[in-house]
Amino acid sequence: MIFHRIVVTNLFSYNGEQVYDFTRRGEGPIALVVGRNGYGKTSLLNAVKLLFLGSDTKSQRRVGFPPRSLSRQDYLMGIKGGWAGILNRIARSGGEHQCSVRVEMGSLDSVTFTATRSWLFDRDTANERLLVTVDGEEKHGDAAQERLSNLMPRELVPFFFFDGEELQFLAESSDAGRGEAMERLLSLNYITGVEGQLADLVKEWRREALPEDVQLQMANEDGRLATIQASRRAAQHRRERISREIEDIKEEADSLSRQMDGLRASGTVSDSKRIKGDIAAMSTTLEAELAEFAAQVAADAPILANPSLVKSAIGPLAEVVDYKARSTHSVVDTAFNVLPDRLFNEPPQPRTLLTEEQRRFFENKLKRILDSYAIEDDGPVPLLESLDLSRARSLHEKFAGWGVSIGVLRQNRARHLKEISRKKAALEQRQAEWREAEFGDPERAEEYKRLEGEFAEMNRKIGGLEGDLQQLERKIADFTTQEEHIEAHKRSLERAHRNAARASERLRIAIGMRDSFHSYRKRSREAKRAQIEEAVNAHFHKLMSGHGMVDRIAIDSDFVMRFKDVAGADIGQLTISPGMRQLAVTALLWALKDLSGRPFPIIVDTPLARIDRENQDNLLVRYYPEAAEQVIILATDSEVDDRKYKLLEPHISVEFRLENLDGQSSRVVRLPFRKVAHG
Repeated sequence: MIFHRIVVTNLFSYNGEQVYDFTRRGEGPIALVVGRNGYGKTSLLNAVKLLFLGSDTKSQRRVGFPPRSLSRQDYLMGIKGGWAGILNRIARSGGEHQCSVRVEMGSLDSVTFTATRSWLFDRDTANERLLVTVDGEEKHGDAAQERLSNLMPRELVPFFFFDGEELQFLAESSDAGRGEAMERLLSLNYITGVEGQLADLVKEWRREALPEDVQLQMANEDGRLATIQASRRAAQHRRERISREIEDIKEEADSLSRQMDGLRASGTVSDSKRIKGDIAAMSTTLEAELAEFAAQVAADAPILANPSLVKSAIGPLAEVVDYKARSTHSVVDTAFNVLPDRLFNEPPQPRTLLTEEQRRFFENKLKRILDSYAIEDDGPVPLLESLDLSRARSLHEKFAGWGVSIGVLRQNRARHLKEISRKKAALEQRQAEWREAEFGDPERAEEYKRLEGEFAEMNRKIGGLEGDLQQLERKIADFTTQEEHIEAHKRSLERAHRNAARASERLRIAIGMRDSFHSYRKRSREAKRAQIEEAVNAHFHKLMSGHGMVDRIAIDSDFVMRFKDVAGADIGQLTISPGMRQLAVTALLWALKDLSGRPFPIIVDTPLARIDRENQDNLLVRYYPEAAEQVIILATDSEVDDRKYKLLEPHISVEFRLENLDGQSSRVVRLPFRKVAHG
């Protein structure tokens, strides 16, 4: 498969529509794109990578030197004084709101696959779209991305579209998805698919062999499990979204921090240290005053906020004190309840005892007499009834004092608050003086203050999101524990009826096939790994001349390279020179091309970076003509001088030159073959 055309429109340094037409004029696989630094070579590489990866991929959003990752928003839209964004600057100023990159691919004779990724800009947002057409059938969104990833797994994009300056890092990079991506590239993923389908079949048939009541229990457990799994997946998706949001905010915060550092570095600092000392002392004093005021207000706030309530409580408290002091309620109760009994029943008694009828008569008469002298009193307010005399008197004194002094107290607290506000304003003024002394320009100081506020707000957001993340982690852990318990219960049900399940002949066959495919996949993967390792070493020794440090390159189970010396011991990555690591990864690419069975184009920017002359010649003569069915080399005049061009010339099928006088208008010019005199 090759690129027939790459069309870049208003993207990066390309203003308007610029077309790379790779229709061949020669038989060789190499398409040579030559241009000076800043003319659009890296823009072409990044455009193709962006098409396959999209702007959600963090590695694609690394810009600048030294490179740093931007948030998706900043990468697409740009940041003031730094990255200009992906929309070409001249196109933007001319009123354009859309940019895109399109590739047309297929066999040498026909186009069968077209992919277009575009961005429509609307004020502060960019709407990203992907359209993939395969044999005339259009796919959009996720379906389009899935088809694109099947053609070229995202994890392997850096191996096929790369900058020679950065290629060395692929030697030691380890990616969680690399093993799976390699299986797809090496056509092993179909075995994994069959193995998974057989595992599902085994599960289904094993269930059918169980008694009906056990099947019902299993179905109930499956329902519970499905609910919990759905909840866990939802929590995991939210966790991923929050993690990405935290990452984006941190990247924005880092960007703000760098802008703040840049502003600070540009000013004068003659008085900065002295003012910063004043600020520290004033901050300490202000913090102490705030702490004291907070303690006072915590006690006084209910009183100061409710003066009418304080005054209304004084009267009832006075009544309680008076009531308790006179003990009226207690005396009357005693007289009413105790006196009749003591008068008629307590010795001494009269010689002639009263009859029962006489006793009742005089007892009732006594009660009527006492009733006539009783004190009418409804008692204290129910809320205050439980107070004893000492607490009632203490509260009455406090409320009475507050009633008199509440106005003075409020004035004192207001004066204290005004004093705190004055000191805070003085501190802010001193901070403004520090910023002016630090930056030497009021506008820069004001910009720093604005960025400082944004930075603080971002950190608050990060703190809140990290709290949400911790809660989600606990939920996910809880869901996982519940799933494990349900699975354990299901296994116990199956074990209790294992003999019945084993009686199924088809189940035995399915289990055997599943295990066979599992073993076959492991053996096939190991065989491919061994073949890649053998090919890598063969190619590395072709490319690398005059060295004795690396005896062999080992490929581990995740397809990551490990360098070995003659004794078989590991060689540290830092010991290997950048040029040697670049050649090692080049050998890996060569091996993948040989063994994948799916030839794919290679695009390389700065192809000879960090490589000495002899090994450069090895690359030009031995690797690039054999690397793939199509190799697009992005080079400067100095990289491909007349001598090197002579080495490549027999293998060049098409050649382009880039023009870009203003740095923002890359123009693609297709050239006739450049003939260089031999001899």
